[in-house]
Amino acid sequence: MVQNARNIIASKSIEEIRIGNEEVRVICREIDPVIEKSVKAVLGLENPHNFIEISDRTFIITPKWGAETSWRRVVLPHIMKWKYVLESAREEMLKGDAGLSLDPSEITEFARRKGFEGFWKDVFEDIKGNEVMKMAITTSLFSTFDEPVHLAIVGPPASSKTLARDIISENFSSIERIGGNSTRAGLVINYSTGELGSIAYADERVVLADEFDKIPKGDVELIYELMSNGICDVHSGRVHRTIRSRFIMIATMNPKGDVFSEHPIDDIGLSPTLASRFGLIVKTDELERPDRLDLFKKKFYMGNALKKFSLYFDEWVKLARRHTPRIVASNVDEYLERVNEIVETLGSSPLRRDNRMGEYARNIAFAIARAEFSDVDDRVLDLAWEIIEGSVREWM
Repeated sequence: MVQNARNIIASKSIEEIRIGNEEVRVICREIDPVIEKSVKAVLGLENPHNFIEISDRTFIITPKWGAETSWRRVVLPHIMKWKYVLESAREEMLKGDAGLSLDPSEITEFARRKGFEGFWKDVFEDIKGNEVMKMAITTSLFSTFDEPVHLAIVGPPASSKTLARDIISENFSSIERIGGNSTRAGLVINYSTGELGSIAYADERVVLADEFDKIPKGDVELIYELMSNGICDVHSGRVHRTIRSRFIMIATMNPKGDVFSEHPIDDIGLSPTLASRFGLIVKTDELERPDRLDLFKKKFYMGNALKKFSLYFDEWVKLARRHTPRIVASNVDEYLERVNEIVETLGSSPLRRDNRMGEYARNIAFAIARAEFSDVDDRVLDLAWEIIEGSVREWM
């Protein structure tokens, strides 16, 4: 009974076991006297061949001088066995919690092999050009419901935005697709009938909202409260309630007049307040005839990687949202300075890049790191800046 209790305490406390050359590091969430005793008992660390040092939530285990051979023969196999048991149990638990059908290790191996770039190139390979849009959609998909990167895609009818929306809805789960009729009737509430709209039931889903610029004025305030905080209060003649719905919004819309003018930035059909709730607003162009024919030929002769591995891509997104990156970058100040320049330049423009960009700058970087099960390092911040700067440059 005592041993079972120690097993439970140790399994809950140990974050990772790293086995190196003549050294083992056992990293814990925290260490107190009970945890210390449990970890030592379970891993057999009280063995006389061990030299143990505890530093910053970590047990550092090395062989005592002259006991290296016995340490490798007796101590190390026991630790390796427990590492395998711990990781296997966690993988099964993670698989169940995330609703996965593939093994998490198989997914992470697939993800690390392809990386962030491989995801957007494979998933959206049917779309010619529009690289900023493809990277922006990928960023949104890998953001979380607590730290969302809401995305607005503006383009003419039958442009790449339509194809992108179809790719997402056909190949990824937990998608709430909202058409133009629903948008115009009310996303949060239909004030004519008192019925709640689709977005009120979209908690922890990716919302694909078409004709987003046509939402009723009565919904606007509720929408930006939900996009900002995941909660809003609804008061109408028939409904008085609090709605909690945390989602990732990918909204598509046509430019004013359905085509872009000489100054595309003036064709964004969003109010300044609503525009500011989107972490990224990207411009997409109409699919030209040669590109459309090239797409038809490619599909006819080759198919695409997404169809072959659609389950991998879907479960990649699910699993990655559970990853918590650390900030290890050395260029954070430079990155934030650049973002601030955008705010100073475009804070009062139709893009409304205001002080919320500080939050979006973080969410975008973390989404990229999640996609690769990595940390926020210098390369990730450079890529985050490329996406932010590219989304702005297209409008200028």
